[in-house]
Amino acid sequence: MFVGVDVAHPAPGDRHELSIASCVGTYDNSYVHYHPEISVQQKARRELVPLNVSMEELLKKYGHYNKRYPDNIFIFRDGLSEG
Repeated sequence: MFVGVDVAHPAPGDRHELSIASCVGTYDNSYVHYHPEISVQQKARRELVPLNVSMEELLKKYGHYNKRYPDNIFIFRDGLSEG
């Protein structure tokens, strides 16, 4: 299973908008079907909160489709930068 994780933040100086956190994971053995999990969180948080809830949903989708859980999970996270 391949999983991608990212958090999108509002423009600098925007005090009212929230951040959007998302995970997307493959759920088939050909790696062409994806299931998204999207949530809203406090702005300026760089970590995905709560990652465990999103991963649980991705694993449920994989398990339902394949009748088993994945042997391996590869997680790709967009890089964090300072500045």
